Amino acid sequence: MPMKPNWNNQSVFIGDNIDIMRAMNTESVDQICTDPPFNKKKKFDHVFENGKRQPGFDDAWTMDDARKEEFEDLRKWKPTLFQVCRLAGQMNSRGMQGYLVFMATRLVECHRLLKETGSMYLHCDHSANTYLRMLMDGIFGHENFRNEIVWKYGLGGSSPRYWSRKHDTILFYVKTDKYTFHKPTEPSTSAMMKGKPKGMTAIWDIPSLNNMAKERSGWATQKPVALYSRMIEASSNPGDVIFDPFCGCATTLVAAENAGRQ
Repeated sequence: MPMKPNWNNQSVFIGDNIDIMRAMNTESVDQICTDPPFNKKKKFDHVFENGKRQPGFDDAWTMDDARKEEFEDLRKWKPTLFQVCRLAGQMNSRGMQGYLVFMATRLVECHRLLKETGSMYLHCDHSANTYLRMLMDGIFGHENFRNEIVWKYGLGGSSPRYWSRKHDTILFYVKTDKYTFHKPTEPSTSAMMKGKPKGMTAIWDIPSLNNMAKERSGWATQKPVALYSRMIEASSNPGDVIFDPFCGCATTLVAAENAGRQ
């Protein structure tokens, strides 16, 4: 049964998000938009305007005691997700297994928190998107997958040994067929329909933040507000509750506030 949020609007909680989510009311959230760790196997620092650095987070994963405990919980209660994590450990690495155990435990809670009309946008990249898609299919159901959105951002390095990686992936899942969706439009560029609106595709060409951007806070993996505004405006209504379990420098929160959401 849907429940009212047991927290106030504009709330930010700091701590292990699994403890926080387990204390939140069931079906109290309209939309989840989140940019979690990607398992990039490196550390990210926060850089202040004066150039001072402080440790941000370590995106290299292991099967430590906490992950082993969660792994056993998955074995008991979510055997399909347990199998995905176990096979990833065999095919990829123990680090990938630890990362997926961490994510699976938290994605289960995300699903519980969503209303029937809700949806989730899970931001990832090539590091683990294949495995995350399998977890999301196991939690939300493959029939509730709607899009693999490609965020084309342009900036970044290149390599002479493979195609340059200039995009991230955003997995769009819904809770049920009752989900909210307002398809955005954009001007057509075709000769016959030039200037007339057309439905937007799943390839989003939105610039990433350069070092001089006014939005830039120093958070190493910061994403542009415009990217999260598009998700929120398409899949929620004014006044709806937006939740981000990995809110970083609060890009999702800013986009929600700008759009008149809670």
